[in-house]
Formats: sequence, structure tokens, C-alpha cells
Amino acid sequence: MAKNNFSGGNMDWSMPENNSHIVSQSTANMRISVTPAATVTVPFSIFYGPQIITF
Repeated sequence: MAKNNFSGGNMDWSMPENNSHIVSQSTANMRISVTPAATVTVPFSIFYGPQIITF
């Protein structure tokens, strides 16, 4: 998750062969705009798990 939103990206999912112990494999390529500077801090966090939405 990007604190200031992603400007683009894509997500690929694959199901490995049956003889694998892997249920699903995913690759995320995300894009975020950054102002060029000598030092840049980009605030990211990673979330694993189900998303629970209550209304």
C-alpha cells in the first residue's frame, strides 16, 4: 500500500503445477511518482491477509 497512492501498475497471478506445495503465486509491479532528489523517502507498507469490510 502506498500512502500517497500508486500512479499505475499491474498484478500477475499464477497457479503452479499440482506437484508443488504452492497454492498461488503473485507478482506486483507498481508505479509511484517521486520527485528527483539526492535522498528520497517513499512510505510503503505491506498487507497480508483478508480484507474485512463492514458496512
